[in-house]
Amino acid sequence: MKNTEKQKMENWEVTTSYSRFQSGYNYNERIGYYSETDENERMYIGDQWYGVDTGGIPEIVCNVEKRIGEYKIAAISSNRIKAVYGIEGIAQFPYGTSLADLTEEEAAAYEINRIASIMSGNAEIMWERLGMDSLVRRCLRDGFVTGDWCAYTYWDSEIETGTQFKGNFVTERVNGGNVFFGNPNEANAQKQPWIILLIRDTVDNFKKLAEREGVKKEDIERIIGDNSTDTQLGEYGQIEIEGDESTQKCNGFIMFYRDSNGICRWNMSTQYVNIISDRDNKTGKRYPVDWANWDERENCYHGVAECTQIHPNQRYINKMFALCMVWFMYNSFGRVAIDVTRISSWSNNIAEAIAIEGPVTNAIQQLSSGDFNTAILTLIQYVINYTKECQGVTDAALGVERADNTSALVIAQKASALPLENQQARLYKWIEDVFLTWAAYMNGYYLEGRQIPYKDNDGVIKYETFTKKDAERLAFNVRIEVGSSSYWSEITNIEQIDQWLKDQRITF
Repeated sequence: MKNTEKQKMENWEVTTSYSRFQSGYNYNERIGYYSETDENERMYIGDQWYGVDTGGIPEIVCNVEKRIGEYKIAAISSNRIKAVYGIEGIAQFPYGTSLADLTEEEAAAYEINRIASIMSGNAEIMWERLGMDSLVRRCLRDGFVTGDWCAYTYWDSEIETGTQFKGNFVTERVNGGNVFFGNPNEANAQKQPWIILLIRDTVDNFKKLAEREGVKKEDIERIIGDNSTDTQLGEYGQIEIEGDESTQKCNGFIMFYRDSNGICRWNMSTQYVNIISDRDNKTGKRYPVDWANWDERENCYHGVAECTQIHPNQRYINKMFALCMVWFMYNSFGRVAIDVTRISSWSNNIAEAIAIEGPVTNAIQQLSSGDFNTAILTLIQYVINYTKECQGVTDAALGVERADNTSALVIAQKASALPLENQQARLYKWIEDVFLTWAAYMNGYYLEGRQIPYKDNDGVIKYETFTKKDAERLAFNVRIEVGSSSYWSEITNIEQIDQWLKDQRITF
């Protein structure tokens, strides 16, 4: 960048969002958040010798960390989730209630409950459309590696719905390093004075958005590229294409805050330019940011990454394996000792004669290979087993423990899953928060008369008109219904059928 351009930038005033982002970024730097998460990401993906001068020894990787992480992520997210909305102060009616049997007051409450039922069915469809099962697993991976996971929900007005109404809400994952709380000592997103989300996009896209929003041309010229990739997770997150504005990137900031009436508002800016002015988010007092920790840390909104705790064991396992490999490379094969006064040279070629001056006796001797201490391998196995067991990953949990029957294995797996209850409880609380955010968007954006799809109690997709009567007075609550996924095995089924055939309960 030329000196004249630098001098010009020094006179530019930074936006409020950027100033607050800097405060949040400095806090994360002070607690070592970015260096720790970068190391965790490298260890998890198997780059476990990074920065180590091995001196030429084999860089053996026995990735116990990933094995533990993948099991826990799969185990925690294996259950099926369904939202059931309710409305505070309104009694719910049992399934099959007839409207004709209700009083006028009960009929009004029944109609409001019908809205909650439609919203529950719509949430079930949106869960599938947004691929939330996959997003939950990706968020849990974030939690295991970084200690946090976050979802951001926004309204996309360009989504086609097949009706006269366009637009719907979208939920996406945001890496924890790009989320900044106004009060970093509080992990509850809804208690924050403000929340900033960092988005990294091309200069060209930001300028096009600014043009659509009517930003002055001289202000648009202040949207410039930068190399501020410190908040991006992983080694490749800090490597970008160098080119023109179509590929050059800069940081943008979406800031959520509450006005004097407690209503959630937002704006978007870059370092020097306000692109979108303050707007009502139409979600009432609720921030559309849902945050959770893998393991909670006192007085810090960032949680504890389980990945970090395994590093010392993981490095020890890798090093011991590497040293064993070195020993075998140099000591596995016996060497030949020769009398150089009688043998001028030695060859290992098959059936090749070797010339010796004098008697053959004692001219050549085959040395035996060294004795390897097998206790080392036992120790390595102990470290691997104890590491997995301390993290709650047992043989029963992995399905490799011998059991007398399928039921015994399932019971053992259920028992071994108990250490995951804390993380599972935090996941379910986070999913409830996401559903509450969805309810806020439905209530704020689904216009009266809008036809929305929902699933009824029989799983049939239907369309219903969404009406909002006294919507500003509706206070939604949500509970999630969790159903265990079924254990199914083709081999088990065949064995069961064979047994029935032997017992003559069925015939060919």
